[in-house]
Amino acid sequence: MRPFFRWAICAIGLANLCVWSACCQADLPLQPYASYWKPDDEPNSLKDYVYDWDPDAQFNKGSVPLASRFTNPALQANPNARANQARVMSLAAFDSTSNNPSQGSDTSRYYAFNNWQYLDAMVFWGGSAGEGNILAPNGPVIDAAHRNGVPVYGTIFLPPNVYGGDIDRLSDLVSESRGGRYPLADKLIEIAEKNRFDGWFFNQETSGADSGLAQQTIDFLQYIQDNSDLEMIWYDSMLENGNISWQGELNSFNNGFFEGSSTNDRASDSMFLDFRWNANKLNNSASYAEALGRDKYEIYAGVDVEGSGWDQSRVSMSDLFPNGGDHRASLGLYRPEWTLNSTSTVEQFYERDNQFWVGANADPRDTSGSVGSRGWKGLANYVPEKSPITDGPFVTNFNMGQGNHYWIDGMVSRRGEWNNLSLQDVVPTWRWLIDAPSNPLTPEIDFGIAYYGGSSLRVSGNLTSQNDLRLYMTNLPVTAETNLQVAFKTDVAASDSNMEVLVAFTDDPTNFTAVPVGASSGGGWELATLPLGDYAGKTIAQLGFRFDGTDDDYGINIGRLGVIDGEADPVAPPTNLALLDYAEVNDRQYTMRLEWQHSADYAPDDSNEVYNYNVYEVVDGRRVFLGGTLNNSFFVRNLIAPTRRNLVTVEVVSISNEFGESTASSFDLIWTNLPNELAGDYNNDGVVDLGDYTLWRDNFGGEAGTLTNNPYTSSIGMLQYNLWKENFGATAAAVVGTLNVPEPSSCTLLLAAGLAVGWYRRR
Repeated sequence: MRPFFRWAICAIGLANLCVWSACCQADLPLQPYASYWKPDDEPNSLKDYVYDWDPDAQFNKGSVPLASRFTNPALQANPNARANQARVMSLAAFDSTSNNPSQGSDTSRYYAFNNWQYLDAMVFWGGSAGEGNILAPNGPVIDAAHRNGVPVYGTIFLPPNVYGGDIDRLSDLVSESRGGRYPLADKLIEIAEKNRFDGWFFNQETSGADSGLAQQTIDFLQYIQDNSDLEMIWYDSMLENGNISWQGELNSFNNGFFEGSSTNDRASDSMFLDFRWNANKLNNSASYAEALGRDKYEIYAGVDVEGSGWDQSRVSMSDLFPNGGDHRASLGLYRPEWTLNSTSTVEQFYERDNQFWVGANADPRDTSGSVGSRGWKGLANYVPEKSPITDGPFVTNFNMGQGNHYWIDGMVSRRGEWNNLSLQDVVPTWRWLIDAPSNPLTPEIDFGIAYYGGSSLRVSGNLTSQNDLRLYMTNLPVTAETNLQVAFKTDVAASDSNMEVLVAFTDDPTNFTAVPVGASSGGGWELATLPLGDYAGKTIAQLGFRFDGTDDDYGINIGRLGVIDGEADPVAPPTNLALLDYAEVNDRQYTMRLEWQHSADYAPDDSNEVYNYNVYEVVDGRRVFLGGTLNNSFFVRNLIAPTRRNLVTVEVVSISNEFGESTASSFDLIWTNLPNELAGDYNNDGVVDLGDYTLWRDNFGGEAGTLTNNPYTSSIGMLQYNLWKENFGATAAAVVGTLNVPEPSSCTLLLAAGLAVGWYRRR
């Protein structure tokens, strides 16, 4: 495979020229990035890396527990799809290796993947010889995948020599220490466990190894198996004799990296075959896997989407998925973000991505058509959809994790483009299943308006007959207190919605009960609560909407669909909100690093009751949304100083799984009191050291103004202590670059600012 370099190049030699790219978007002072390393080369040596000393680490944690998923044969959309056979793995690059923001960015043009229902494994692809060979996933991708029931893997990529590969890096990586330990394997285990992702994809394509180094690599893989619950994925490249030779199959030359020398000697949990497979090789692989006591569907046949899109000429999908026969192996997709990179707008991306996954007809039941020159039918033709909605409450706002603005309760709370997959809701199980005798309406994701987030579901067209839109496969118990919640906005104010919620129960999963929504009372968003208590004791198998009536220009936006018990209950608030650090972008814009203690109702398992935390700036009593996360650390990209007042309040609230909102944890900032040089330097001597701790201790409980370089207005306490602790060891000279970053008029300036900030971020 090819190394992943930055996909946009900055014209450094041209003054005041900035080619739009990830680098121009992301290089803000204090910006945390996804972590990447080389095994034992500076900068960013994994050998020398200490997780607890990395100031970016806390911003890269995944916080959403991995959901369990299920299928329901009675509701399977496509008759060709085969349950419990092939799985689907994606190797997707969400940004560059070295400049991958930890918690989203200020552009809506982003690979906000949203067909999780067909995916079984997401590899956070990246790595290069120049930047780093090892890339850990960022928190938003972990969160979105886990919310939709999909595990996430980091990447270890040792490239071919022509792309800078150096066999010494493999030797460094798999080096064994005294006592039979593998120090860098221990580091990989620690990083994955602390950041809560699920394993590593290992792609070793560097030439120069011998059989001894190959065996050491196998031992390294087995060490991770024996010392963690992580899953390892091996890429078909290196042979047991150390040579690089892509086989396109599992065989006696490479099986050691899969199952070791015998059965019950597991080295990796699955193998991704290079793009050289065919029907015969897949049959051989299946036989070989079964002889080793392994499942043939742990073998993934790779498809080069980046190189060929859906016009696949190197491989035949019918070799993998024979018509009318069992699948020969699972499917591995290399760089399917081609659906974004080959389009120019977010709307075009959604159309192409839906064709790639669902098929030409945008109907997972009907994959009779195809796209491209090679008859691409879409993944819905082969694998059944899966759902993570296994228990209540369930609420979706049809928020896809990107948008042009951010709405809260029907009102714009943040203006400007954004992306953050941590905020993506569970995506619809089917896009789209709509039944109508004629003139079916058109469902689509609408980024022009939302109830909560950046998008809503829009349904429009010539309404001439009953239209049934199936959306979600569920397993939701109903009690006497259960209610449906629906937020909707009709195109015509104060008009009948012509809409009912469709509910089917597990005792008759294809027979719908229709619950009327009613009319809108005005021209804005309506939030309707519809009791389901009459069906207590039943379990909801699917949810959707019915549209009925006559309207030649019908249109409605749906911004929430929920199943909750009673009202939307709040959860406990976060506590001890602290400003860890801040930096000035210009005379009115600041960035900040925040931290707080989790709500008492948060848990890292399926007992968690917190959906996410909302972060606000409050000026003159008006809240402005700064961002959201389920992490308890957050990077604020754009805090704007008020023009008429010197005071701003920063708040963090907990949002429950029912979208109830807690009280706030907050602090006040007085702009004129913000430190001019070094936050935490309470004695103003140019260094944050024990002298500042002594001054803090001696003034504990006193007035805030007693300490210089203290941004807080509250009495001296733990907020000031945490600020001192975070900045301990920093000097005023090192911070100058973060406080005087030039405006982003060119990539040259941004890169220079990045160099100035670099030491500070990694102190």
